Amino acid sequence: MKKSIVATSAVAAPVPGFPVATRAGHLLFISGRAGLAHDSGFALSGYRELGRQPVPALGLLAPDSWEETFVAQAARIYEDLETLLNEQGAKKNDLLFYSIYKREMRNFPVLARTRAALFEGGIAPPSTASQVPALLHPGSVVYFDPVAMVPDPARGIAKQVLTSKHVVQGPLSNYELATRAGDYTFYAGVVGAHPENGLIIYGADELKDTDWPRPAAALAARLQLEPISAQTYTIYKLIRAMLEEQGTSLAQIMRVNIYLRNMTELAEVERIGAHFFGERAPAGTVIGVESLARRDFYIEIEGITYDRGALNAAPADARVAAWGRHVNAVRGGDFVFVSGLMGYGTATGHMVKAASDLGPAAAQRMTKAIAGLDAHTREQLAAAAQTQSILDQLEIVLNSLDSNLRSLLKITVYMRSVADFTFVRRVLLASLGDDPPAITAVAVHDLPLRDARVQIEAVAV
Repeated sequence: MKKSIVATSAVAAPVPGFPVATRAGHLLFISGRAGLAHDSGFALSGYRELGRQPVPALGLLAPDSWEETFVAQAARIYEDLETLLNEQGAKKNDLLFYSIYKREMRNFPVLARTRAALFEGGIAPPSTASQVPALLHPGSVVYFDPVAMVPDPARGIAKQVLTSKHVVQGPLSNYELATRAGDYTFYAGVVGAHPENGLIIYGADELKDTDWPRPAAALAARLQLEPISAQTYTIYKLIRAMLEEQGTSLAQIMRVNIYLRNMTELAEVERIGAHFFGERAPAGTVIGVESLARRDFYIEIEGITYDRGALNAAPADARVAAWGRHVNAVRGGDFVFVSGLMGYGTATGHMVKAASDLGPAAAQRMTKAIAGLDAHTREQLAAAAQTQSILDQLEIVLNSLDSNLRSLLKITVYMRSVADFTFVRRVLLASLGDDPPAITAVAVHDLPLRDARVQIEAVAV
């Protein structure tokens, strides 16, 4: 399968040097979208710049003063996505999945009203919503990270919406549980709750399951870990039941993305993951977020499965920093999904913090890439060096699964600070600029390794 760059004059690329989208077969990997003005490229501030009052604008001075910016930006994102999809022969309903990053979770009800007005039956494609500390464009309050498909009726390729008796989505919010496109299924984030009866899992009082491997520690530590342990267990149990209901299993998961409120609880999350996956873990990315759809959701997990044939995991490599129990990457059919990688120097045994922590050739590439930029902080130089380290590791991982950097379809960049992105972007373009992938970039609350400035996950052919 070949990668192609999606070119369009109707929708601007949000990051200079990177395309609006890439395509491989019937799948479209779309760069992260912000609600930007078409003329200036700046984030919309309200309806006047948008040129209309979109649904669900209330037309009431006081409520609109709180909601206007969010509604205008969300409307522009959906509008741009529909334009892009129409050019490719698809419709907005052909969105398969999108992550939603918001500056303030209080806007979640506004988002629900917006998509209720835009999608048939008021039900939007699968998504995961989280609150993050900053977005790439100044003034942005919402940002989408989408993947879509182009239907091909002659070949019988069409989006299939999945439902489940185990995970009842409706009472939680108005989006689909999962969508299937050919051999790949994209599952919305699952939380540690049973929305159909309103039961949120906090610990042993709600989770009466003898198979749950409760935290084994002193009383105080055990009680502190019970909420995250119980919710993680509930999520994986729901996912397992849902997959089996669809005729597949945990063994077919290619990658999980884990949204975690408190990164100090990662060890317990991984312990519970081992209970379900055993020695065979999928690729994975973990990011720290400020909030999820409810304040008492401590974790949310989304996943992608390959529903035909065996998966091929990237072999462990001493040059690639495996920070957790997830494999570095998984190939299923035509696609490779790569775990979030960070710039940890396996040879030195510490996080890369400067060009001097890289090998001579890598240091030279990084230094050349950022030449002319005025670094205001050491953290910006650390971010550049870590990005170079990640690219070198990414190349090793892709090569092990018969792929390469030129075959990248999309990269997702998670940063501690958007102030680092100018440096990160320069290093990325120095290696990927002649055949760039789609890109999503967002600041997050925390990363799995303490001194990490950047984490990058990827998908390739």
